[in-house]
Amino acid sequence: SANIQSFINSSVAMFIGIGFAVVMTRLFRSVGAEWTARRLVRQGWTTLAEAAEGRGQQDRQQFAARMLDLLGLLAPRLAATPEGSDIASVDMLTEARIGLNILQLRRARHDLPPTSIAAIEAILDAVAAHYRAQVAQRRPLPAPAGLQAMLEASLKRVQTVAAGKARDEALMGVMGLRCALFPEAPVVQPGPAAGPELAALR
Repeated sequence: SANIQSFINSSVAMFIGIGFAVVMTRLFRSVGAEWTARRLVRQGWTTLAEAAEGRGQQDRQQFAARMLDLLGLLAPRLAATPEGSDIASVDMLTEARIGLNILQLRRARHDLPPTSIAAIEAILDAVAAHYRAQVAQRRPLPAPAGLQAMLEASLKRVQTVAAGKARDEALMGVMGLRCALFPEAPVVQPGPAAGPELAALR
């Protein structure tokens, strides 16, 4: 009858409408989560670039708190990003460690020989440029090969410096950056004078 036909049509339309609403809700949630995740990641990259440039927050504890705060905000957004999104590959905990290595180098460089200071300044400039490029392009980028060469050359150079706190901190900072930015690269063997702290990074 006409009433039965009308009821069936209404029921089918209702279920189609519910299904469409569910799909669209999930879509908007994933898109919104990815947009927010990208914004938070760019904030982290900007913070790292500023640290390498000697700007922004230079206190280790406050810097770590800032990065961990970003990590806490970012984690649930990354979990909701669409599968295959490039932003999902960002590890903000690793980025936080990179930031601490940057601050370590900035603090240690003042008590090193001029050649080592110049090398570390060049490394920090290259790190800042790398993060600025990621902010500009709004996506993760591989660290440039030239930066890896600079880190390895600086590692060898700083190992020749007389033993002391500044040398040890510089070695830790350089090796930390090298391991974090180039995790797939062959392991660099520190010299025998590098100390147990540096050996632990291998």
